[in-house]
Amino acid sequence: MNVTWNPNWVRPFESGWSILEKFKYANVLTSRDLLREFGKNSVKNLKGTLIGRQHRGLLKYEGFNQESLKEALMININEHTQKYLSLMIGMFPRKTKTSYLLRDNLNYCKICITVGYHSLIHQFKFIHQCPYHLCELTDSCNNCGQTSYFELSNHNKAGGFICSCSNHIVDFEHYYIAWNFNPEIKNKILEQWLNLDQTAANKVQKTYFYFPGLTSKTNSLEFLLRFVAE
Repeated sequence: MNVTWNPNWVRPFESGWSILEKFKYANVLTSRDLLREFGKNSVKNLKGTLIGRQHRGLLKYEGFNQESLKEALMININEHTQKYLSLMIGMFPRKTKTSYLLRDNLNYCKICITVGYHSLIHQFKFIHQCPYHLCELTDSCNNCGQTSYFELSNHNKAGGFICSCSNHIVDFEHYYIAWNFNPEIKNKILEQWLNLDQTAANKVQKTYFYFPGLTSKTNSLEFLLRFVAE
């Protein structure tokens, strides 16, 4: 398959969701088209129009043939995701479930989406504002108010950043030049968290946390940074 794509459109901390939404937009594909072309054989052979959630995950990409997707994107999307997840949550104990730390529903910044960008940081339960624009995150379509899971969509609409209501989640720049957005983290607390030294990271690694209580705090990262500094 000949594709329209530029690996420079993939930005630091970008989620697999917006990488694949851009790819779908640039090549006028549905999610089903994407999995038919780049899915594992077991996924390609599925009958019907619905695709099970187990095939649409965007943390480990279980439904995809990693090599064929890498060839199309010119990057290894799984390695990209794991690299930034490690920087963000890799200091927690190894057995910590990602569901304790990452939101199930897609959370995004309306300004970032206008330039085709969504960050893994937007899914981090300890963050409530966009780290780049310092505005509140939202979790629903700007047109119909519907929420979506953080996964490859399961509707049959061709193109990217489209809700099941057939509208774009928010209006966004259709010009590929806008996809060269350079995300600069302005949240200083988050910046400290992402740059923990090894001693602080080891302290987090060896500590048991009650995550429901921790994620309910509005100042979770400040609390954790004070804890590791003690």
